[in-house]
Amino acid sequence: KELNLRQRRWLELIKDYDCTIVHHPGRANVVANALSRKSSGSVAYLRGRYVLLMVELRKLKVELGVDEQGAFLATLQQVKAERQKPSGLLQPLPIPEWKWEHLTMDFVFKLHRTRNKHDGVWVIVDRLTKSAHFLPVRANYTLSKLAQLFIDEIVRLHGVPVSITSDRDPR
Repeated sequence: KELNLRQRRWLELIKDYDCTIVHHPGRANVVANALSRKSSGSVAYLRGRYVLLMVELRKLKVELGVDEQGAFLATLQQVKAERQKPSGLLQPLPIPEWKWEHLTMDFVFKLHRTRNKHDGVWVIVDRLTKSAHFLPVRANYTLSKLAQLFIDEIVRLHGVPVSITSDRDPR
C-alpha cells in the first residue's frame, strides 16, 4: 500500500531511530472508546464554555514587561475603543498546513488566586485546529520559568513550533 504524505513525514522523522511499530486495532482499544463516549468531554459540552471564554478574552489586552530582577510582568488593559482605527496596515497570517506548527498565545492576568497561588492563564492556541492549552501561571514568573513550562507542556506533546504569534499590534 502506498503511504500518504503524513505517513511519509512520520517515516522520515523516525527512520534514524531503532524502533518497532505495532498496529493496535481500534476495537481493542477499550480505554480510548470509554473516554471518547464521556459526555463532559463532548464538543457540544465544551463549545458553550469555549465561546463564553473567547468572548471575554477578546475584550482583554495584556502588556508584557520585565522588572529590575528579571521577573516577568504582565499588565491587563482594556482594548482600544472600537471607533479608533489601527495605526498600521493589518497583514493576514498565512493558513497553516500542519497542526501545532503555528501557534498564537496570550496571557490573562488579575484573576482570582488559586490554592497554588496562580493568578493568570497562559492561553496557547494552534492556528490550524483552534485547539488550545490553558496553562495556569503567576504574574511574577520569570521568562526562564515560562520557557521551561512551554517546553514541558507544549513541546513535549506537539514538538517545536515553526512560528509563535504573541501580539498582532502593528507598532
